[in-house]
Amino acid sequence: MDPIAYVRTAELLKMSSEQAAGPDPRLKPAAHAFEASLIQELLKPMQHDALFSDAGDGSGGGGVADGGMDTVNSLSLQALAQAISNHGGFGIADQVLKEVKAQNAQAEGPGQEQRQKAALEPLQKFLSR
Repeated sequence: MDPIAYVRTAELLKMSSEQAAGPDPRLKPAAHAFEASLIQELLKPMQHDALFSDAGDGSGGGGVADGGMDTVNSLSLQALAQAISNHGGFGIADQVLKEVKAQNAQAEGPGQEQRQKAALEPLQKFLSR
């Protein structure tokens, strides 16, 4: 077996046992991204408000560069929504994380450790050759 593949497989085995003890590390960023997309949808009507447009009449200016400004406004709104979510937000991401943690606790009933060992057994046999 290729030494790099062996090391990588050993890392995967270690990660699988560590993940059994804790939540998936990708879960928190995903929950915050979900919350940020909801916040962005709530903030979208602000883009068309007279306070944020160049013309002052809510039309968005109407110039040739208006398409570029729409893109800039959209990106700034996305960044604002992500910053709000990362700094507490509305608590949606925290609620999602709690719910997933509760569902994982229910799924980890009796015999979870034995099922994990049984799933890893073929890989461990292969590595011990």
